[in-house]
Amino acid sequence: MTYTASPPHLALLTGVLADSAPDKILRRTLRPLLGRRRPRSILCLGKAAPSLARGAALWAPQASGLLYGTEQDGAIPDDWTALWGTHPLPGASNLECTARLERWAERAEGPVLVLVSGGTSALLVRPAPPWGPEEKAALTHRLLRSGASILEVNIVRARLSKIKGGGLRRLLGGPVWTGIWSDVGRSSFRVVGSAPTVSMPGSPAAHEILRRYAITPELPLPPDGVLRRVPPGDRCGLLFDARAFGDRVQRTLEERGIRVIRRDAREGESTRSLARRIARMAGAVRGPLPPVILGVGEPGVVVRGRGRGGRCTDLAAHLALRLRRRPGWSFLALATDGVDGSAGGGVALAASDLPKAGEIEEAIRANDTGTLWKRRGVLLPRHPTGNNLRDLWLLSFGADRTATP
Repeated sequence: MTYTASPPHLALLTGVLADSAPDKILRRTLRPLLGRRRPRSILCLGKAAPSLARGAALWAPQASGLLYGTEQDGAIPDDWTALWGTHPLPGASNLECTARLERWAERAEGPVLVLVSGGTSALLVRPAPPWGPEEKAALTHRLLRSGASILEVNIVRARLSKIKGGGLRRLLGGPVWTGIWSDVGRSSFRVVGSAPTVSMPGSPAAHEILRRYAITPELPLPPDGVLRRVPPGDRCGLLFDARAFGDRVQRTLEERGIRVIRRDAREGESTRSLARRIARMAGAVRGPLPPVILGVGEPGVVVRGRGRGGRCTDLAAHLALRLRRRPGWSFLALATDGVDGSAGGGVALAASDLPKAGEIEEAIRANDTGTLWKRRGVLLPRHPTGNNLRDLWLLSFGADRTATP
């Protein structure tokens, strides 16, 4: 992952992200889940599927493998089958690839290791009647525009699918060991990818989530076929997530003598609320060697207009409004998958080069913060990283350099 911008700490953060890729650390993260066990078949899903496949092939070279991802990023292991689909909304290719994956699953020899990362929900397409792909995609789009969390969206997706919510598990022989490379909160990691191979006990009901966002579905919800209990011998574990990545970044900064304050996003928190909390913490910073404020998470964005933007660009806009009278700060917001909404891979701001408050406010109202930051030359370019966790941001003081892509 290479950016042409060079604001403070950007190289450090992207370096830690590269060192935290699945193919670099999968062997270590799998150990608590599987110990010395080895699978005969491996399935890797989601945005991080290519990197997961490379790590898994090194760890279990004799296993047969299939990866299904959003785009090729690096080498594909020898003798593996690779499928590619669209994200965030599924296209016709996703339906065909899902059918091929199902045929592979029915023939796969157990034990089977399934490695799931974010983006899997859009890739797996087998709607439960009376829903079709177009109706399901439209409802997903409405949920995302309403500010629903990935957890909530995935719960609804599982209800509308024959392959999510444990549907893929029914096609596989046993045992099945599922490892999650998580882009959701730690307490709900099992729902990454809409839980294709694990159970979803005690999750909120899909109709409750739709009611919460005042969405009336165009079709009746299908009968609840979500898997509530997996067969004996199955295992599921969290391999890596944004909090663990944030911890790695924090240790790296502290090893360089930088004091760090953590300000992670709360589940369900908006970009406006998170910016307020970060700014409040910044207001309390004093002393000749001020700390950096570091955080991870995915604050919600309610999409009202037709502009271009996402969580990182929106968070940067709200924070810029609150800190615009304070000199000498710089702010980074990175999408760990290298893609932030419909704009870029993140934002790198400096206090010395901010637009006028009215311009920022108008961009927020129009949901066009990506265009705003691109026009200012501080939007980081889209560049897939091979990883997919949550967003990371860092506010630093005493350095005021503007990113100049």
